[in-house]
Amino acid sequence: LAEGEDYSLRYSNNKNVGQASVRVSFKGNYISSESRSADFDIVPAELGRDVTAMELSLEATGAAQSPVPGLVFNASGRTVSRKYYTVSYDREVKEPGSYTALITAADGNYTGQTTAKVMLTDKSMVLSRARVTFTPKKYTYTGTEIIPGKDAFTLSIDSTVLTEGVEY
Repeated sequence: LAEGEDYSLRYSNNKNVGQASVRVSFKGNYISSESRSADFDIVPAELGRDVTAMELSLEATGAAQSPVPGLVFNASGRTVSRKYYTVSYDREVKEPGSYTALITAADGNYTGQTTAKVMLTDKSMVLSRARVTFTPKKYTYTGTEIIPGKDAFTLSIDSTVLTEGVEY
C-alpha cells in the first residue's frame, strides 16, 4: 500500500506531551474498508539527555549579569524557547571567570535539570577582537596540503600576544 494513493494519515494531539493518535483512512481500491486508528504517547524531553545546554561567553561589564544559555534539541538542532526553562546561579555573575548555570525545566513538555558553563571575560580578552598573523605570509605551492607550523602564527588581542595552553 502507498500513502497518498491507497490511504491517508491524520494525526491529532501530537504536538505536546500526552496521548496522541493517528487515523488511517483508506481510499482508491480500499475505499470500502473501515478506517483504523492507534494511540501513542508523547513523553517530556529530558534536559541533559534529549536537550543540550550551550556554553556561553560574555564580556564582563562590572555590573551583575543574568546570562541565559540557549538549549537545543539533540535530534534536530532546533532551539528551545526561553519561556520553557529557568536559569539560576549559585553566586552573582559579575567578575571575569567561569560560572555554572543551573537550567531547570519550567513546562510540562520538558523535565529535569542540566548545567551550562558561562564565561565572563575581561574586556581586553574578548576573542571577537582577536587577530591571527602569519610569518611568513607566503608559501610556495607544493602540490600537497600546506599546514603552517605552530610557530608560524601569532594570536593576539590588541597588543597582547596570547599563549597557547594559557589563553587559548
